[in-house]
Amino acid sequence: MREIGRKLVCRSPSLAGIPFGPGLAIRILGDITPERLCVLRAADDIFLEELHRHNQYDAIWQAFAVLLPVQSVGVMGDERTYENTIALRAVTSVDA
Repeated sequence: MREIGRKLVCRSPSLAGIPFGPGLAIRILGDITPERLCVLRAADDIFLEELHRHNQYDAIWQAFAVLLPVQSVGVMGDERTYENTIALRAVTSVDA
């Protein structure tokens, strides 16, 4: 579709954009809460911002984040911390 749009000289921002992936609710594995929706939205924003910052946005066909139902363990000072785990998906395609 992008190639057809380019040949038709479309100047729409949606022509260059990554197609909308699955909706937020299906990208949250486990309980869907306002807090978890907020975490996923923030992760999605950061991911897409980094793709832009590293000039990769136009090379990617589809990209999105998924909030997993597990927590990772880290250390802050002398204490253990348990934080959310996000999976990132970025796909390139020439015929999708």
